[in-house]
Amino acid sequence: MRIYYLVLKILLSSPVLFSSTGVSSNAPGVIFYAGIGEADFGEDPHAVHGIGTSDGGYLVVGKSLDISGSSDAFALKVVPNNWSGYLHLSPPSEASNATWSWSLARGESGKQDGFNQVAEVGSALFLAGFKGMSDGSEDSWLVKVDSSTGGVIWEHTLSESQSGTSSAFEVVHATFQGGLITGGVTEAEKGGLEGFKSYGNPSSGTAFVAYYGPSLVQASSMPSAPTWYQNLSDSLTVKAVRPIGNTGEFMVLTSGVNYPHEAMLKKLDSQGSLLWSKSYPSRGEPTDLCVIKKDGEPQGFAFCGHGGKTSGILDSYLTGLDLNGTIQWSQEFGDPVGGVDKFAGLGAGNPLLIYDESWGIQATDDGGMIVASGTGIEGCQPWQGTDANQTRISILNECQADPRNDWRGMITKFDQNGNMVWQRVDSFLSPEGDATVSSACEYVSITSDGKLLSVNDEAFGVGILVLEA
Repeated sequence: MRIYYLVLKILLSSPVLFSSTGVSSNAPGVIFYAGIGEADFGEDPHAVHGIGTSDGGYLVVGKSLDISGSSDAFALKVVPNNWSGYLHLSPPSEASNATWSWSLARGESGKQDGFNQVAEVGSALFLAGFKGMSDGSEDSWLVKVDSSTGGVIWEHTLSESQSGTSSAFEVVHATFQGGLITGGVTEAEKGGLEGFKSYGNPSSGTAFVAYYGPSLVQASSMPSAPTWYQNLSDSLTVKAVRPIGNTGEFMVLTSGVNYPHEAMLKKLDSQGSLLWSKSYPSRGEPTDLCVIKKDGEPQGFAFCGHGGKTSGILDSYLTGLDLNGTIQWSQEFGDPVGGVDKFAGLGAGNPLLIYDESWGIQATDDGGMIVASGTGIEGCQPWQGTDANQTRISILNECQADPRNDWRGMITKFDQNGNMVWQRVDSFLSPEGDATVSSACEYVSITSDGKLLSVNDEAFGVGILVLEA
């Protein structure tokens, strides 16, 4: 593995693919990179998911802090008007050429609320997450809103069978038939939902999948229950779920119920019955899944995540499988060279310091895939001490001098065999010339016209990066 890692380092340092800017010569260019600070949707907003909408806009969701220090769920929509380059967006109430379209904050003071994912069906958006209840637990929460206005059409909560426990939708995805397939965790201990995506993982519970048919999705009133519901007792939570073409079947990525919560894939039929299940114990923390396709036909699957922290190195990983779930190839990647502003000309750095965390993956029409990652140093505290160990002191000094203490977003394209095609590493560059601060890519989506949406967590708030098709 160490030899493989060194070979990969050489490939990542190749001037054929990479430059001092951290952007491959064949990577798509930036259309615009919009920054959004704290506003009426809460303090310290943390976006974790987003999509392009059918009207040419972009919708991101996540959670923010309310006045009590608890979390609120938020959604934010932008509809660009010939935007280009780096820009700050203002609230719609301000007279500005660049504003967001609408924002939505939901939750009650003192309770934990958040949106984890969003899906679009017709002119409606479906925001999936968790809602704080009066007894201190959380319920799975699905909110239908009008895409053009942000007006709430209905709210649906899915309670646990065991009173006083918590549940949450972690994922939601539209089906080809106009329904919604969802998944998450249920029967978690009260207080056990530390978070989802990059702000944590549930510490207890059982995974579930629930399907809402087209008639429930299209209705103007909330559903009383899903069309069908399936517990996955050997898993902690659902990390991703995808329809397999138009077959009506689903592929589900879960984390195992027992530590170290190994990656598991489960194939379900159209009614949620289990067709097969396989585990992948060497793959670290799983985060997202895609159906590999070529000319519209499913070819296999790929899932991403990150692992290796116990060895002192935390890298992103990518695993490709055939339609039966058999591994075809595996890839580890990270520690990108170069960058913009203070990161320009950087080498690969010390892998003991730099974390590379992948959070989202999307299949491309050519059989490849695009992976969203954050890359940076998670503080220098592990290397602090009072002893005279020269190795520790040397690494501490290196850590404190490395600009990668501010994170960056990393988007990487791979082909159907797991070979890297291009990569770009981005930071938000302030139009006013302010210092460059942390950015981290939380998710990537492909719009209907082929553009790439990178949903970024910025030190100052939310980042929306859109790349050329």
